[in-house]
Parts: sequence; structure tokens; C-alpha cells
Amino acid sequence: MRFKQTPAVEASLVYGISLVLSFLALLIVGAPGKALLFAEYIAALLLMPTWVLIVIVGLVTKRVEKIRRVSYQAMVIVAVTAAVGAFINYARADFATNAKVGAKQLETFVATFTMLDVTYFFTAMAALAFTHFFIFRKQQEVAVRGNEYGVPPRTATPRVKPTRPAPPAKPKRNK
Repeated sequence: MRFKQTPAVEASLVYGISLVLSFLALLIVGAPGKALLFAEYIAALLLMPTWVLIVIVGLVTKRVEKIRRVSYQAMVIVAVTAAVGAFINYARADFATNAKVGAKQLETFVATFTMLDVTYFFTAMAALAFTHFFIFRKQQEVAVRGNEYGVPPRTATPRVKPTRPAPPAKPKRNK
């Protein structure tokens, strides 16, 4: 099946492949019920913001070469992973200082969300690589029609206004 390479399609492929990979990874680690629940957490808390940010970054970087676009999208995944890591540290500090939960519950929370964050990071990176280097691997059409989005390249030849030949001279009449 051929996909049109647009930012929304790229983000959707990364989302779908990462969701399947994370479910399979979590299924290996635990029971099917917990794997399904944790995959839902990953989809709602991590993959949806990633999808939105990849679409925005894809729209901004439409006209750059493929490797730069892939690296920008990888930076989005790293940023979401770092944000969740910062949230985990903040929640640990906040819950520990306010003593709203017990120490065992706090450690369970931290361990669970750290596992989800690490699983998300590796599956999203694998899905990004699979999407860009396997699904969208054909490059021979790029030189003919512009980049993958169908946009002409920036270094297009300038248009030259065609010149019309001069009209033929009218013959002079002798009177």
C-alpha cells in the first residue's frame, strides 16, 4: 500500500506502529490485561501529544530534506520523553513533601510511569525509523517532481518569459 507522505500521515504511522510495538513490549513484560491498560496510557498520555507535535513540526519543515525532517521528529519524541520524566520527578517530590500517598504507592507510581516512558521512547523511535526508512524509502521520484510532498524544490530554475518573433514586415506598395 502506498501512503501519501504528508505530515499527518507520517505522524499517524508513527502513532500506530508505536502503539502496536508498545503493546507487544508490554505484553512480554506483564499480563495481557495490564499490557492493554498500559498501552492505553501510552496512547493517551504520550502518543497523542507526539502526534500533534509531529504534525506541527512536519508542516513547518515541509521543504527541508528528509534526514533533517526525521531528526526534528526525533527531537519531538525526545522532548515528550523528557517532559514526562520531569513530570515524574515533580510528582515524586510533590507527593513526598505533602505526604498524600504512602512510600510504597509512590514508588509504584514512579516505577510504572518510568517503565511507560522508556517503552514509549524506544517504540516511538523504532516506529519513526520504520516509517521513514522503510515505508517512505523510494527516492527516485524526488528529483523529478520535487520533494515527497510534491512541492517544487527551492532551487528551481527561474522562468524566462518567452519572446515572440517580430511580425513580418508589410510589403510596400508603389503608387
